[in-house]
Amino acid sequence: MKAKIYLLSCVSLFTFTSFVERGKWLIQSESRLTIYGTSNVSDFVCRMDSYASRDTLEYNRDPKSSELTFIKNRMTIPIRNFDCGNNQITKDFRQTLQVDKHPHLYVRFISLQNFVASQPTVQGFINITLAGKTTRYVVVYEVKRINAKTIKLVGKQFVNFSDFNLEPPQKMFGLIQVAEQLNVEFDLFLKEV
Repeated sequence: MKAKIYLLSCVSLFTFTSFVERGKWLIQSESRLTIYGTSNVSDFVCRMDSYASRDTLEYNRDPKSSELTFIKNRMTIPIRNFDCGNNQITKDFRQTLQVDKHPHLYVRFISLQNFVASQPTVQGFINITLAGKTTRYVVVYEVKRINAKTIKLVGKQFVNFSDFNLEPPQKMFGLIQVAEQLNVEFDLFLKEV
């Protein structure tokens, strides 16, 4: 009887471990986040040109479906790291995002569907937390192999100020109005560790 229980335990353990693979990526400093916006006067671009944190993304991979499900998944971005190329625009941007109350933007990676590094694109789910409000998005990434250990994911996503209960900034008594929609571009360099 004990032998049967032991055998069943071993089979269960083997079955579980054979269906899940674990992996870990280190987010590289070359990673960037760029926000493109428009107003009734001109366009603007706010950039975070390098990623100073040493965050890692840990995932379980289902070999059958090739889905990656993230178990450690947060990217922390200080709002003050964004530069809009103009001191006043940068100041307005940070104020609009409530930098004093919510100094960080968080990106949480939920999953990547059917992830095979040799495919040119992959769809993923992310949560973005900004000004204390979290919204989920579906992002399609371009996948680029940099070397044997490093990949680059390039994703673009439209977001609205209202997704985060924010009002687009207005200046000069409403003469300058920023559009509701922003285009966010991710350039993520991920190194397998």
